[in-house]
Amino acid sequence: MPLLGKRASLLVPGVGCVNGCNFCSTSHFFSKRYTAFLSTGKELFETAREIADRRGTDSFFVMDENFLKDRQRALDLISEMEKHRRFFRFHIFSSAEAILAFGLDNMLRLGVTLVWIGFESQSRQSAFAKNIGVDSKALVEGLRARGISVLGSGILCMEHHTPDNMQADIDFLVDLETDFVQFMLLTPMPVTGLYRKLQRRNLLREDLSYQEWHGQKKLAFRHPAFTDEEAEAWLNRAFRQDYEHNSSSMLRLIDTSFRGYEHLQGLKKRDACLEKRKQQFATQTRTYALILRSIARNAVNDRERSLALDLDQRIRRCFPRRLSEHLAATAAVLLTDLWKLRLKLRGDQIQPKTIVTRYKAERNFLARQGAIREGNSDQTIKSDSIRPAAAAVTISE
Repeated sequence: MPLLGKRASLLVPGVGCVNGCNFCSTSHFFSKRYTAFLSTGKELFETAREIADRRGTDSFFVMDENFLKDRQRALDLISEMEKHRRFFRFHIFSSAEAILAFGLDNMLRLGVTLVWIGFESQSRQSAFAKNIGVDSKALVEGLRARGISVLGSGILCMEHHTPDNMQADIDFLVDLETDFVQFMLLTPMPVTGLYRKLQRRNLLREDLSYQEWHGQKKLAFRHPAFTDEEAEAWLNRAFRQDYEHNSSSMLRLIDTSFRGYEHLQGLKKRDACLEKRKQQFATQTRTYALILRSIARNAVNDRERSLALDLDQRIRRCFPRRLSEHLAATAAVLLTDLWKLRLKLRGDQIQPKTIVTRYKAERNFLARQGAIREGNSDQTIKSDSIRPAAAAVTISE
């Protein structure tokens, strides 16, 4: 999709995770081990600098299941950035216990602007080692106070869940007040420990194609307490509750960014690293705040409207708006109204067109398999008959 402006680059320091949560395909695919492609902080820095120089952006999405698990490597990366006065920003995945071991102030110095944390569930019946003894609420508050946005994820329809206890886990995730939230149905992906366990118990859904194993609509295993329709209803209810209670994610994101600026502005001493982080928060806050009027105009409820207007006033007192910013904020409102009109006239059809290519080989293979089952094993197929069809079928909106 064409996007204006510079975009974040991708950095892949390694694969796998030693935590080995039973549902995690990444961990199990790599045998519950971590394989580093970039083993030291210096290697990370040099690779990031090379990519940043080539692409013109200092922001990175780090594709690493648990980036802070190697604490020393991350600390060395901070040292390299401070040594060369080159301060990158990172979106990362990390477990709660790894974050606490690394330190929240170190997260700020590292330049983490968003961290994805799997909180999963508060229940003792589903306790994962990575979350044992963690005060999740305090962790989220500490991160957001430093300008670090949090994406908190939780799992619904776990094995212990019933209609009587699932709401408690939803309330737990919503009460964390993360910037973003993901609710996902428990899904036993192949190669995971969960998959093998449910396979042994003959609970896997063999009638459900793998395309539907995405955790956002149907259950991939037979749950004793929930049907597909009930699971989907719980998902929708959870997302709606978070939206109505915590307001839109963009409002939370702007709030977190401004908190980070205020936190650093309030420090009596700031070295070059923290001064750079303060400037980054200031730029990010000014840019994101341009949509606050639009958020207030389209708020989910009165609470969000009040929060958006109050935050807008606080930011404008701190950063008086330039003429260009006033024009951009007005444009944001107008563009939002145009989009609402589009939805009213055309509906919520925002997916790109789908291209479907069908191959003759599939039909020939199935025909041959049917012939073999009927005892005609001597049947042969000409080699040219399994070439893919040249034509593609385009399915429009």
